[in-house]
Amino acid sequence: MAKFFGDIAKSVKDVLTGAISFENKYDYSTKTSQGVGIKGNLGTKGEDFTASASASYSIDKISLDGTLNEDGELKATVSHAGLHPGLKATLSGQPINLGSWKVATQYLFEEYGVKADLSNIISAPKIDASVCYNLGSSQVVGVETTLCSSKGLSKLNVAYQQVVEGYTVAAVVADMGDTYKASCFKALEPTLSVAAEAVFKMGKGDLSVSAGAVKKLPNGHTVKAVASSKGTLSSSYTGKVSAATTGTACLQIDTSMNYKYGFQFATK
Repeated sequence: MAKFFGDIAKSVKDVLTGAISFENKYDYSTKTSQGVGIKGNLGTKGEDFTASASASYSIDKISLDGTLNEDGELKATVSHAGLHPGLKATLSGQPINLGSWKVATQYLFEEYGVKADLSNIISAPKIDASVCYNLGSSQVVGVETTLCSSKGLSKLNVAYQQVVEGYTVAAVVADMGDTYKASCFKALEPTLSVAAEAVFKMGKGDLSVSAGAVKKLPNGHTVKAVASSKGTLSSSYTGKVSAATTGTACLQIDTSMNYKYGFQFATK
């Protein structure tokens, strides 16, 4: 079952949007003999170019990470998972920009999963908080909210998920009651899963429906197809390119025969 609010209906999100990207990107990651994690990536999205390099190191339950992006901006992250059983605290931001620093906490205890983040500490402090509660082995309910010093309550989402005879169904009320979502996920067999979601935006009177399936092939590769009532068909194919590299190819086409695509490769 879900541990945190973001895990509610995650199986549906994984089928409908997971591994579908229209960026062209290459990721590389490794770990030195001293235990230092090294990562780097290069990518393009439209006319934008992205790049980053990072190094990370863990000491017991403390993790340290530094990331440098294509603009020369350095972001540092320190996390501690040993302050209290079930509690993890993270401090992140640009060392020379105090306004960018963020404090994030997550806490698992009994049937509860709680997250609370504090950002924009200098200019306009903002708190993002959520609570997830498991009502047994097959039901979970959650609430997510955002409080900002300049706007007050700016987000309130409520979600419910239940497993019924192998079907994972979920309902979400989001955007302060303006958006309503209903979704369903089913694993038809160990290598084939399907999902569908309906989204209604009350303010616009707009209803959209999407459905998809993901299949793991005998060679270990994965193929996915997602259709939307907005007139798009998206697909992805993921598999091993070499012993250490995985590649994903994505394509989306609409009813006007416009298309976009993306290729992602990751070496570990």
